[in-house]
Amino acid sequence: MAWTTPKTWNVGEVLTASNMNVQVRDNLNYLYSKTPSYYNAKPSNPSSTSSATGVMAGLAGSITPSNSGRVVFMAYGYSAASGGGSKTYLDIRYGTGSAPSNGAAPTGTSATQGWTYAPNFASFNVLGYATSLSVGTTYWWDISFANDNGAGTSTLQQIVLVANES
Repeated sequence: MAWTTPKTWNVGEVLTASNMNVQVRDNLNYLYSKTPSYYNAKPSNPSSTSSATGVMAGLAGSITPSNSGRVVFMAYGYSAASGGGSKTYLDIRYGTGSAPSNGAAPTGTSATQGWTYAPNFASFNVLGYATSLSVGTTYWWDISFANDNGAGTSTLQQIVLVANES
């Protein structure tokens, strides 16, 4: 089904069922078929890490763009870091194929363009954006997190994942 450029009506023109079907029904059906994709989940807490280079949280978020291929990724929750003035750094990553497991080395493409600092014992909110995902292809997305100095332990809790196609 394709969009039909709306007709310019003339004064006195007779309105027919055929015109209404093409001009109104078919165009509304086209617009309703373009509903963007959406994902929302509250996954289990991942295992803690002491890695300074980062590990995947294994949250296995997924989205299949259906319209534009532009997706905003959001993750929020609580972070805690212990030992030696440690801090937690976060990065949203996405890719195709099998989603990474908790503790796996960072993989996929960064949607946040690098690490985002999460305060110790506080809430975090990380946003990422992808502009050219393939419509109809399923993408996993996840958080990669690290302890800034590797001497302590970083923990993520009560995570909520949201992805919206724009």
